[in-house]
Amino acid sequence: MEPVPHRSARSLKTQYLIAALLIAALTIAAVSGFVWARKSITVIIDGRACSCRTQAADVAGLLEEAGVRVADRDIVSPGPDEAIADGDTVVVRHAIPVTVVLGNESMQLRVVGARVSDALVACGLDPTSGLKVTPDIGAHLTPGMTIEVTDVFLRVVQEEVSIPPKSRIVSDPSMPINTRRVVNPGAPGKLLRVLETVVTGGCEGGKVLKAQRVVEAPVDVVIAVGTARDFTVAARGGLGRRTASQLPPPSEGTRMTVLATAYHPRDNSLEGGFHAATGARLGYGIVAVDPDVIPLGTRIWVPGYGYGIAADTGGAIKGDHIDLCFDTAAEMSAWGSRTLQVVLLP
Repeated sequence: MEPVPHRSARSLKTQYLIAALLIAALTIAAVSGFVWARKSITVIIDGRACSCRTQAADVAGLLEEAGVRVADRDIVSPGPDEAIADGDTVVVRHAIPVTVVLGNESMQLRVVGARVSDALVACGLDPTSGLKVTPDIGAHLTPGMTIEVTDVFLRVVQEEVSIPPKSRIVSDPSMPINTRRVVNPGAPGKLLRVLETVVTGGCEGGKVLKAQRVVEAPVDVVIAVGTARDFTVAARGGLGRRTASQLPPPSEGTRMTVLATAYHPRDNSLEGGFHAATGARLGYGIVAVDPDVIPLGTRIWVPGYGYGIAADTGGAIKGDHIDLCFDTAAEMSAWGSRTLQVVLLP
């Protein structure tokens, strides 16, 4: 058995050296890549500019990395959620907490600005109107500063406003069609409003609505509109029966071939007695129809009968079948049953 040859020390050292060089190369590549990935950003905070390098993807990440805190009413441009790229500029303006005293009123504000005049504008005051201000309107703002305006105060006033009533229409089948009657005249309501205004040097400024509530609700005006139709008059058109039956067919309308039968109010088979399904009193000119074929209220011209109106229904009246009402049994018998062409008026 031959002894196993051992590797020389020089060979092992060479392998270790190659491995070390490889690790070093990877480390250098990683570090150089990390440095290369950083972005150069200019940050301007309250007018002071500085440059920084960052790997943050957006403005919020950049400010967190730089230790810049942002509170309510502070201005950040671009917005915190905006992405950033190499060479971008981010501006941060911190709001300055100040106290503004207007007469007996004290207001705590956070003002985005540099001078006392900016705080006055934030209060809704015009710094050019000659106000008595301490410190002067040109003074620089500092955190915690108190600004006193001696000839300005807030005035709160209440005023009552009338609320006009709304109109509501209801139908009344007991009234003739299209007639109107006031059922309830209604009444206006009352609204109480609380307004605040700034008084400067004795001059009252614009009013700002602070609150409002309904003290008394308005009552609607209710108007009834009649829906009852005088079907008999509408059917005859104010003409006598003979004249109506002799009129020529109208030039307009839809022509329709129907089976025309007859009935009279004293027919014992009628369930409604002397009134049609619509409530109209039965008589000459009332026509029973199938409402799915001829809508109720439709005026119909029938040759030999004259003008009628679809104002009744019947269990036996289906499809292209109409039933003409006559005043007497003799007239009903004389008519009998006929197939003819009628005209449905628009």
